Amino acid sequence: MGLGFAKAQSKTEDLQIDKVFSNFWEAKNSVKVELDFQDSEGYYYKSLVTENNPEAISFAKTCIKKDKKEAQKVKEVYAEGKLATIYLTLSTKGEFYRFILFNDNGKGKMTLVYIESENKDILKIILKKQ
Repeated sequence: MGLGFAKAQSKTEDLQIDKVFSNFWEAKNSVKVELDFQDSEGYYYKSLVTENNPEAISFAKTCIKKDKKEAQKVKEVYAEGKLATIYLTLSTKGEFYRFILFNDNGKGKMTLVYIESENKDILKIILKKQ
């Protein structure tokens, strides 16, 4: 009798940004954070910050553009005529609210954040702690 393990399901697998996390998670000049507190504090957080990787930035923008089509709410911030920051509120997944944050500082640094939370105001809560 063989013992098998199922592949862990990615929380972002239904989103295009999952490809960004998959392709650039181990890339040079990348900082990644993954926190899963859904059982204790009711949220999941995953982020990728990469520098000096134009391929990652371009690919992330393409993926964000596709995920944006499915977003319930979109907030965009432009700097010097270029998209610098985008905030997407996605449809809920079960009981969890879902958010994507993306920032391109225009100087070769990109930040991509995915959050799932039972609380729709989780971003306000997290930002107040800063």
